[in-house]
Amino acid sequence: MATSTSDIAVDAIIDEIGEQIDTGISVEHPQEVAPRLSTDTSQKVDVWSMVDGEKRQILRIDAPRVLKKLLEGGGRAFWAEGMPGGPPEVTQGNVQCMLHPDFDESDGPAGFDRSYIDSIGLTGRTCNMMSPGKGNVSNLKSVYDRDDHMTKKHPREWRTIEAALEKASQSLEVAERKEDREAMLALAGTAAVAPRTEAKPKEEVVQFICDIGICDFDSDTDVGLARHKRMARDEAHRQARGEAI
Repeated sequence: MATSTSDIAVDAIIDEIGEQIDTGISVEHPQEVAPRLSTDTSQKVDVWSMVDGEKRQILRIDAPRVLKKLLEGGGRAFWAEGMPGGPPEVTQGNVQCMLHPDFDESDGPAGFDRSYIDSIGLTGRTCNMMSPGKGNVSNLKSVYDRDDHMTKKHPREWRTIEAALEKASQSLEVAERKEDREAMLALAGTAAVAPRTEAKPKEEVVQFICDIGICDFDSDTDVGLARHKRMARDEAHRQARGEAI
């Protein structure tokens, strides 16, 4: 496969950086001085991530290896001065560190705000507490980045927050179980004191049915049936009573 002009330029800058590496080995007495890496800023080089544009400083001795890294799609993972093109623009987020004075996720993923942080014993703790010259971090890109920031930059405070949240969750669970138990006991107590009412057997009703002609009159009592037979004015009933028609 043919080598592109871009690849040639990249390899050239990598080689140039490699040639500038100071290993710390004495040329006159190579066996007397062990190889070492200089921590001097002159032995460091700036590189930019091609994913998010973040600028990093790495040891110059590591630069050739780092700059040769490729992304999954085949492009360069990092960029340095002198290489073709440039780094992508840095994308700023708006997620705050939990120790930011204005932290508020009461309606967000965390479910609480700065007042909760203070209430669990972290009053006065801020993101820039150890480095007053730096501002409180408020440009994290996601909640994942925020939690990662808390883990790395504020490990003790993060453990305190996690422990408090776990305790609150357990307390809520205990309260809910107690409430359920009290509701069940109350229901059981109501059933125990409620008077029992036994259903009375349904009394069989004897009907007295008129047997004259096609009459369908019926009565619950024989008295009612007898009165019907005396009072009915149709021909059949009058004949049954022996009345002249």
